[in-house]
Amino acid sequence: GDFPGSSAFFDLSGGGTAGELLFRMRVLSDSGTPELKVGLDDRGAGSGSAVVPLPADSEWQNVSVKISDIVTDSVTNATPLDLATVSSIFRLSVSNGSINLDIDDIRVKVACRDTDGCGVAPGLQTFTETSIYFEDFEGFAGTTLTDFSNPSDPIVWRRFNNVFEDGVYQFDYSGIASAEGPQMSALVFDQGGVDQGAQQLSVYSDYECCFGSPNTGHQGGGLGTVEVNIFREFDSLLTADDAGKILRFNIQAKRGDIAGASTAFAFIKVLDPNDGFSTTAIDQVEMTTASTDWLPYTMEITVGDWEGQILQIGFQNISGNFDPSGIFYDNVELIEIGP
Repeated sequence: GDFPGSSAFFDLSGGGTAGELLFRMRVLSDSGTPELKVGLDDRGAGSGSAVVPLPADSEWQNVSVKISDIVTDSVTNATPLDLATVSSIFRLSVSNGSINLDIDDIRVKVACRDTDGCGVAPGLQTFTETSIYFEDFEGFAGTTLTDFSNPSDPIVWRRFNNVFEDGVYQFDYSGIASAEGPQMSALVFDQGGVDQGAQQLSVYSDYECCFGSPNTGHQGGGLGTVEVNIFREFDSLLTADDAGKILRFNIQAKRGDIAGASTAFAFIKVLDPNDGFSTTAIDQVEMTTASTDWLPYTMEITVGDWEGQILQIGFQNISGNFDPSGIFYDNVELIEIGP
């Protein structure tokens, strides 16, 4: 049957004790000493498999695999499977050889055929997508990257920069991101299409970094690099109720003048303030070779037990020796997906 996409999942939580994967199989040919496994995957990192005995060539065989065996395998391999959010409901894998085979009549039962719960169909759990932040940069005004669309609760984008010399960390510096440059970020008015409106965000390096004793970064004579992060940090920390939710970061972007050894990324990340702001989770898309046309990009993370941690979305570039580094961004959106 049809499977309805990335925001819907099978809930097989009733099948952990007596559920089964049922199918018919025949082997047409094989080579080596192949081992065939059937498995399930959840929406996070959970994954489990069970070995399927191979029938004689060309003979159809009815196969029954216990869901409990798949769950046990997932725990043994430290990838515990969440049966409430199964996204891949039938996965085959082969090792130690190859197999040419036919598969037919795939079924899933939450309760096995020889118990009183037989005939219970697996449920389909639909998750709701909620947009919790959208920014098209049209509401920004003034010298800082601050959205005053809601004057009582302005939205501030910030910058955090790290400086390296020959790959060795030197220091960092931070502040509110600029809306008019001259360094790191600026609103531009001539780079958008119909979907991007009047204003877009340009993110690039800090070419004034850094004068001192000695000079560092771009000013350091070729071995220095500057990592620029332009980001939105959310005031509300993650809570216990957020565990299991998906946070998806959608953007539109196009290539600016980036060249040389410069690199660029868009990211969504979670930081742990109780562990030196270490990165708990991150998903990022490299923008270094982005198209010169506006294209959509998506990143997402599945929230774990991260109560009290900090969520950030944003853009990064790493550049040195005055290499160009610009990328344009617009229509950024953070979506929460959960039951």
